[in-house]
Amino acid sequence: MITIFLAGLCEATSSCGVDNILRIEMDIFSGRENPFWNLSINESEAFMQKFISLPEGNENVSVEGGLGYRGIIITGDLLKDRCIDAVRVFRGLAKAGSGGKVQNFSDPGRSLELWLIETGVNNIDRDLYQLVRKEAAAVN
Repeated sequence: MITIFLAGLCEATSSCGVDNILRIEMDIFSGRENPFWNLSINESEAFMQKFISLPEGNENVSVEGGLGYRGIIITGDLLKDRCIDAVRVFRGLAKAGSGGKVQNFSDPGRSLELWLIETGVNNIDRDLYQLVRKEAAAVN
């Protein structure tokens, strides 16, 4: 269960923050900065609720991609408070890691990934948003 994993990660890390805003990065470009935006406090808390409700996923599934869209990376002190350095959400999987430990969680229907993309609608180029939204929705 996620609480056991998070407890194990807490032992591996010593940094905990107080800021409740999460940073979202769309991993899509090579050779230039990826688009990013911050969630509001309410969105950050909603993300945490959605994330902690995910079921455990297949340990052998990779969330790595090639060229183009490679998922959403979530970072911030709200995660560090739960002893997680970052979460990558891509292709129906959420991969949480800290201190060299990684745990996979299933994202059924890519609902968390699609929700995160939706939070970027007013924060990134409209054409890029539509392209990534269409790609993520089509691969369900």
